[in-house]
Amino acid sequence: MSEQLCVQLVPLFKQLGLASQRKIEQLVEYHYVKRGEMVFSPLMSQQMIMIKSGSIKIFQLSTDGQEQLLRVLSAGEYAGERWLFGQKNETLYAQARVDSEVCLIRYQNFNQLLLQYPSLSIQLLQLTIEKVNHLEQHRQILAISRVEARIAAYLMMLQQEQNQSDITMPYKLKELATYLGTTPETISRKLKLLERHQLVVRNHMHIKLLNIPALQEMYL
Repeated sequence: MSEQLCVQLVPLFKQLGLASQRKIEQLVEYHYVKRGEMVFSPLMSQQMIMIKSGSIKIFQLSTDGQEQLLRVLSAGEYAGERWLFGQKNETLYAQARVDSEVCLIRYQNFNQLLLQYPSLSIQLLQLTIEKVNHLEQHRQILAISRVEARIAAYLMMLQQEQNQSDITMPYKLKELATYLGTTPETISRKLKLLERHQLVVRNHMHIKLLNIPALQEMYL
């Protein structure tokens, strides 16, 4: 185990002192997961996962078994906190995109933390609201009929999150397709369309937004 505590990476625990962080770290279970390995699923026990290194994707399956990407987690991010309050996971899966190290806190241990550190409840509520807002943005993007407008809305969401016009795509093309509810071929074709209209310039995972007002007009 490296010297850096897993809980120090997670915003939920950053406001606590080092002594408290060390106590919480004693409740953490470390796991190394290989690329493609499942981290959690509806069949697994309820627990919170924190990403120490690597990358984990969160997805659900449609009725016909198609993967619908919801989020990609990197170091310092976490998932599963709502299940620690007794809510069951009935639809979500987490899978390692690359070899990763994750930290787990189980239901019973987390409840003890909330009793011992009441400020965690307030911090958890704030972070949960941010996640809910992100999911609502995702739902609104999926409701857009034209794929190119869907892409434009997604690019503007990234622009707001990264606070710059030169943005970095967090998803590979195939993952972006599942996130936006279409196919990789369609994503590639529509990105080229945006380039031909001189709205963006794409260089692999980096996209420069050339005309933000025009991009906004596509979906507003």
